[in-house]
Amino acid sequence: MQTERVDDYVTKHAFLDYAAKHWATHIQETKMEEDPELLNSALEVLDDGSNRLLTWFQVYWIGVNPSRKLIQNVTSLMVASYLGLSVAVERLMKTSADINAQGDLYGTALNAAAWRKHRRVVSMLLNAGAIVYLFGSEFKNLLQAASRLHSCLCAKTMTD
Repeated sequence: MQTERVDDYVTKHAFLDYAAKHWATHIQETKMEEDPELLNSALEVLDDGSNRLLTWFQVYWIGVNPSRKLIQNVTSLMVASYLGLSVAVERLMKTSADINAQGDLYGTALNAAAWRKHRRVVSMLLNAGAIVYLFGSEFKNLLQAASRLHSCLCAKTMTD
């Protein structure tokens, strides 16, 4: 979808704009681990096998990053990691999600989680065998990427 097409789509579906921009905040405030039905609903939204994920995520992305280019290549695990949804990340890893898949959202799920400083998700991905790819358009250089990842790991170690 092009930015103009997303804008047109949002105009036709007014509630989509609000829902896309605020779904992540609302779902982060819930206790998905205590409500299997809610977790399953969240995983439906995150399903990269349908157009739903890319549609709402593009609306979300434009809403929170108006000057950035659209994300075209993204997986459920990347989005869940970017949002810090550790319960969803755990479930996705159990259901054969490729933890090392590469895409437009910070390169990998691990990079997305590190960029957003989601320490628990970073730790989960590394413990599951995620390979550290230090690339992605958000990182200016390898040192910046390594520094972001290192700060997540150090903070996690200090809290353990």
